[in-house]
Amino acid sequence: MRKKVAPGIRRKRRARGKPFEPGNTAGLATRFPKGVSGNVHGRPKYAVASQAARALLASPIPDDPEGRLFAEGICHQLGWMALGGDRAAAELLFDRAEGRAPQAIEVSAGVSTLNYADFEGWTRGELAAFAERGVIPDRFEAHDQAK
Repeated sequence: MRKKVAPGIRRKRRARGKPFEPGNTAGLATRFPKGVSGNVHGRPKYAVASQAARALLASPIPDDPEGRLFAEGICHQLGWMALGGDRAAAELLFDRAEGRAPQAIEVSAGVSTLNYADFEGWTRGELAAFAERGVIPDRFEAHDQAK
C-alpha cells in the first residue's frame, strides 16, 4: 500500500528497466567520447533578432545626405522628440547616454533611503532577514550614521 503524501510534494521516480551491464556495447558507435561535449559551439551569444538589430543600427541610412548610421539617425530623432516635449524620448536618451539613475527604496526601519548599490555586499541571509522582518545588518547602520 502506498503512503499518502501531502499535495504538491513529488516523489522521486525509480529508474525503469534494468541498468546496463558493465561492458555493454549497445549504442557504442553513437555515444560521445569521455570529455567531449555534444554542444561544441555552445549557446549562441545573441539571438537572431539581436544580430539583425545590431547589423541594421551599424549600417548607413540610405540616401542620407550626411551619411549617418541608423543608430545616429535614431538618436538624432529622439533628441528632436525630447526637445518637442516627449518625456519618454528624453528619458530613453539620457538612460542610454548617462546610464540609468539609481532607484531609491523607502524603508521604515530607521534608514531614510537605500540604493540598489547598498545591497551589493549583503549575504543571502541578510537579504532574507531584511525582506521578511526589515532587519538591517549592523555594519550598514554604522555606514548610515556616518552620512
